[in-house]
Amino acid sequence: MDFESVSRSPIEERYALEELLMNAVSVGDTKNALEYQRRFREHHLVPRTDDLVRNSQNMMIILNTLLRKAAQAGGVHPLHIDRLSTQIAIQIESMNTLHDLDAFGLTIVRRYCLLVQNYSRQNVSSLVRTCLNHIDFHYAENLSLSQMASMCSVSSTHLSAQFRKEVQMTLTDYINHTRIRQALILLNTTALPIQEIAFQCGFSDANYFARTFKKLQGQAPTAYRSGLQQSSHDSIV
Repeated sequence: MDFESVSRSPIEERYALEELLMNAVSVGDTKNALEYQRRFREHHLVPRTDDLVRNSQNMMIILNTLLRKAAQAGGVHPLHIDRLSTQIAIQIESMNTLHDLDAFGLTIVRRYCLLVQNYSRQNVSSLVRTCLNHIDFHYAENLSLSQMASMCSVSSTHLSAQFRKEVQMTLTDYINHTRIRQALILLNTTALPIQEIAFQCGFSDANYFARTFKKLQGQAPTAYRSGLQQSSHDSIV
Protein backbone atom coordinates (compact mmCIF):
# COMPACT_ATOMS: atom_id res chain seq x y z
CA MET A 1 0.00 0.00 0.00
CA ASP A 2 1.51 3.36 -1.02
CA PHE A 3 1.86 6.47 1.14
CA GLU A 4 -1.00 8.29 -0.59
CA SER A 5 -3.61 5.60 0.04
CA VAL A 6 -2.58 5.27 3.70
CA SER A 7 -2.54 9.00 4.60
CA ARG A 8 -5.15 10.53 2.37
CA SER A 9 -8.32 9.36 4.13
CA PRO A 10 -7.96 11.14 7.54
CA ILE A 11 -6.56 14.25 5.86
CA GLU A 12 -9.39 14.36 3.35
CA GLU A 13 -11.94 13.83 6.13
CA ARG A 14 -10.47 16.71 8.10
CA TYR A 15 -10.60 19.07 5.12
CA ALA A 16 -14.13 17.92 4.29
CA LEU A 17 -15.23 18.71 7.87
CA GLU A 18 -13.59 22.14 7.63
CA GLU A 19 -15.55 22.85 4.47
CA LEU A 20 -18.82 21.61 5.98
CA LEU A 21 -18.20 23.76 9.05
CA MET A 22 -17.50 26.85 6.95
CA ASN A 23 -20.58 26.26 4.80
CA ALA A 24 -22.79 25.90 7.89
CA VAL A 25 -21.40 29.08 9.45
CA SER A 26 -21.80 31.01 6.18
CA VAL A 27 -25.58 30.51 6.41
CA GLY A 28 -25.79 30.88 10.21
CA ASP A 29 -26.67 27.21 10.76
CA THR A 30 -25.61 26.93 14.41
CA LYS A 31 -26.85 23.37 14.97
CA ASN A 32 -24.88 21.77 12.13
CA ALA A 33 -21.87 24.05 12.62
CA LEU A 34 -21.53 22.91 16.25
CA GLU A 35 -21.85 19.27 15.20
CA TYR A 36 -19.10 19.64 12.59
CA GLN A 37 -16.87 21.38 15.12
CA ARG A 38 -17.42 18.55 17.64
CA ARG A 39 -16.52 15.99 14.99
CA PHE A 40 -13.48 18.00 13.99
CA ARG A 41 -12.25 17.97 17.61
CA GLU A 42 -12.19 14.16 17.49
CA HIS A 43 -9.35 14.32 14.98
CA HIS A 44 -6.20 13.98 17.04
CA LEU A 45 -3.90 16.24 15.04
CA VAL A 46 -0.18 15.95 15.64
CA PRO A 47 0.92 18.87 17.89
CA ARG A 48 3.07 21.39 16.03
CA THR A 49 4.84 22.56 19.20
CA ASP A 50 5.84 20.91 22.47
CA ASP A 51 3.78 23.49 24.34
CA LEU A 52 0.29 21.94 24.32
CA VAL A 53 -1.43 25.15 25.39
CA ARG A 54 0.31 27.13 22.64
CA ASN A 55 -0.61 24.41 20.18
CA SER A 56 -4.27 24.62 21.21
CA GLN A 57 -4.15 28.42 20.94
CA ASN A 58 -2.79 28.05 17.41
CA MET A 59 -5.68 25.74 16.49
CA MET A 60 -8.17 28.32 17.82
CA ILE A 61 -6.43 31.01 15.75
CA ILE A 62 -6.83 28.82 12.66
CA LEU A 63 -10.51 28.28 13.51
CA ASN A 64 -10.99 32.03 13.92
CA THR A 65 -9.44 32.61 10.49
CA LEU A 66 -11.58 29.94 8.81
CA LEU A 67 -14.82 31.26 10.28
CA ARG A 68 -13.89 34.83 9.45
CA LYS A 69 -13.78 33.78 5.78
CA ALA A 70 -17.05 31.85 6.21
CA ALA A 71 -18.79 34.95 7.58
CA GLN A 72 -17.47 36.96 4.65
CA ALA A 73 -18.86 34.36 2.25
CA GLY A 74 -22.16 34.74 4.11
CA GLY A 75 -22.40 38.39 3.15
CA VAL A 76 -21.37 39.99 6.45
CA HIS A 77 -19.68 43.39 6.20
CA PRO A 78 -15.89 43.19 6.84
CA LEU A 79 -16.10 45.73 9.69
CA HIS A 80 -18.43 43.43 11.66
CA ILE A 81 -16.15 40.47 10.96
CA ASP A 82 -12.98 42.32 11.95
CA ARG A 83 -14.53 43.50 15.21
CA LEU A 84 -15.51 39.96 16.24
CA SER A 85 -12.30 38.40 14.95
CA THR A 86 -10.21 40.84 17.01
CA GLN A 87 -12.23 40.18 20.18
CA ILE A 88 -11.80 36.43 19.75
CA ALA A 89 -8.06 36.73 19.04
CA ILE A 90 -7.57 38.67 22.29
CA GLN A 91 -9.56 36.07 24.25
CA ILE A 92 -7.54 33.21 22.75
CA GLU A 93 -4.27 34.76 23.88
CA SER A 94 -5.63 35.32 27.40
CA MET A 95 -6.52 31.64 27.92
CA ASN A 96 -3.96 29.37 29.54
CA THR A 97 -5.64 25.99 30.07
CA LEU A 98 -6.44 23.25 27.55
CA HIS A 99 -9.93 22.86 29.02
CA ASP A 100 -10.82 26.52 28.48
CA LEU A 101 -9.39 26.55 24.96
CA ASP A 102 -11.19 23.36 23.97
CA ALA A 103 -14.54 24.72 25.17
CA PHE A 104 -13.87 28.06 23.50
CA GLY A 105 -13.89 26.43 20.07
CA LEU A 106 -17.65 25.88 20.34
CA THR A 107 -18.11 29.44 21.59
CA ILE A 108 -16.28 30.77 18.52
CA VAL A 109 -18.59 28.78 16.24
CA ARG A 110 -21.71 30.08 18.03
CA ARG A 111 -20.54 33.69 17.85
CA TYR A 112 -19.81 33.56 14.12
CA CYS A 113 -23.16 31.90 13.41
CA LEU A 114 -24.89 34.63 15.41
CA LEU A 115 -22.93 37.25 13.47
CA VAL A 116 -24.18 35.81 10.18
CA GLN A 117 -27.75 35.55 11.48
CA ASN A 118 -27.73 39.21 12.53
CA TYR A 119 -25.65 40.83 9.79
CA SER A 120 -25.73 38.76 6.61
CA ARG A 121 -26.56 40.92 3.60
CA GLN A 122 -26.49 38.01 1.17
CA ASN A 123 -30.11 38.14 0.06
CA VAL A 124 -30.88 41.85 -0.11
CA SER A 125 -30.58 44.38 -2.90
CA SER A 126 -27.68 46.82 -3.06
CA LEU A 127 -30.07 49.63 -2.09
CA VAL A 128 -31.23 47.93 1.10
CA ARG A 129 -27.72 46.64 1.86
CA THR A 130 -26.41 50.20 1.75
CA CYS A 131 -29.08 51.32 4.20
CA LEU A 132 -28.56 48.39 6.59
CA ASN A 133 -24.81 48.89 6.72
CA HIS A 134 -25.17 52.64 7.20
CA ILE A 135 -27.59 52.15 10.09
CA ASP A 136 -25.37 49.48 11.69
CA PHE A 137 -22.34 51.77 11.71
CA HIS A 138 -24.04 55.14 12.27
CA TYR A 139 -26.89 54.23 14.65
CA ALA A 140 -25.82 56.98 17.10
CA GLU A 141 -26.34 59.68 14.47
CA ASN A 142 -29.52 61.39 13.36
CA LEU A 143 -31.20 58.89 11.02
CA SER A 144 -34.53 59.07 9.20
CA LEU A 145 -36.26 57.65 6.16
CA SER A 146 -35.98 60.94 4.25
CA GLN A 147 -32.28 61.31 5.09
CA MET A 148 -31.53 57.74 4.00
CA ALA A 149 -33.55 58.16 0.79
CA SER A 150 -31.61 61.32 -0.04
CA MET A 151 -28.33 59.52 0.63
CA CYS A 152 -29.33 56.73 -1.79
CA SER A 153 -30.80 59.13 -4.38
CA VAL A 154 -34.24 57.50 -4.33
CA SER A 155 -37.66 58.64 -3.16
CA SER A 156 -38.75 58.02 0.42
CA THR A 157 -41.75 56.08 -0.87
CA HIS A 158 -39.60 53.74 -2.94
CA LEU A 159 -37.07 53.16 -0.17
CA SER A 160 -39.78 52.56 2.41
CA ALA A 161 -41.55 49.97 0.27
CA GLN A 162 -38.34 48.21 -0.79
CA PHE A 163 -36.91 48.09 2.72
CA ARG A 164 -40.09 46.69 4.23
CA LYS A 165 -40.37 44.10 1.46
CA GLU A 166 -36.83 42.79 1.97
CA VAL A 167 -36.31 43.20 5.72
CA GLN A 168 -39.89 42.52 6.89
CA MET A 169 -39.95 45.67 9.01
CA THR A 170 -39.94 49.40 8.42
CA LEU A 171 -36.68 51.32 8.20
CA THR A 172 -37.58 53.21 11.38
CA ASP A 173 -38.23 49.93 13.22
CA TYR A 174 -34.85 48.60 12.08
CA ILE A 175 -33.14 51.75 13.36
CA ASN A 176 -34.82 51.31 16.75
CA HIS A 177 -34.00 47.58 16.92
CA THR A 178 -30.35 48.37 16.14
CA ARG A 179 -30.16 51.09 18.78
CA ILE A 180 -31.78 48.91 21.44
CA ARG A 181 -29.40 46.05 20.59
CA GLN A 182 -26.50 48.41 21.29
CA ALA A 183 -28.19 49.64 24.46
CA LEU A 184 -28.38 46.04 25.71
CA ILE A 185 -24.64 45.69 25.21
CA LEU A 186 -23.97 48.87 27.21
CA LEU A 187 -26.39 47.85 29.97
CA ASN A 188 -24.61 44.49 30.25
CA THR A 189 -21.05 45.80 30.13
CA THR A 190 -21.01 49.30 31.65
CA ALA A 191 -22.35 51.29 34.59
CA LEU A 192 -23.25 54.28 32.43
CA PRO A 193 -26.39 56.22 33.45
CA ILE A 194 -29.50 55.31 31.45
CA GLN A 195 -29.64 58.80 29.93
CA GLU A 196 -26.05 58.50 28.69
CA ILE A 197 -26.75 55.08 27.18
CA ALA A 198 -29.77 56.54 25.40
CA PHE A 199 -27.61 59.33 23.98
CA GLN A 200 -24.80 57.00 22.88
CA CYS A 201 -27.32 54.80 21.07
CA GLY A 202 -28.85 57.65 19.09
CA PHE A 203 -31.83 58.62 21.26
CA SER A 204 -31.98 62.36 21.98
CA ASP A 205 -34.93 61.81 24.36
CA ALA A 206 -34.38 59.46 27.32
CA ASN A 207 -38.14 58.98 27.76
CA TYR A 208 -38.53 57.89 24.14
CA PHE A 209 -35.60 55.53 24.65
CA ALA A 210 -37.30 54.02 27.71
CA ARG A 211 -40.60 53.57 25.85
CA THR A 212 -38.87 52.00 22.84
CA PHE A 213 -36.81 49.71 25.08
CA LYS A 214 -39.91 48.53 26.94
CA LYS A 215 -41.78 47.94 23.69
CA LEU A 216 -39.00 45.73 22.30
CA GLN A 217 -37.73 44.09 25.50
CA GLY A 218 -40.88 43.90 27.61
CA GLN A 219 -39.47 45.94 30.48
CA ALA A 220 -37.94 49.36 31.13
CA PRO A 221 -34.14 49.73 30.93
CA THR A 222 -33.99 50.44 34.67
CA ALA A 223 -35.82 47.18 35.41
CA TYR A 224 -33.56 45.31 33.00
CA ARG A 225 -30.45 46.65 34.74
CA SER A 226 -31.89 45.81 38.17
CA GLY A 227 -32.42 42.24 36.96
CA LEU A 228 -28.79 42.04 35.87
CA GLN A 229 -27.59 43.30 39.25
CA GLN A 230 -29.84 40.85 41.10
CA SER A 231 -28.57 37.94 38.99
CA SER A 232 -24.99 38.99 39.72
CA HIS A 233 -25.76 39.18 43.45
CA ASP A 234 -27.46 35.76 43.45
CA SER A 235 -24.49 34.15 41.72
CA ILE A 236 -22.16 35.49 44.42
CA VAL A 237 -24.33 34.39 47.36
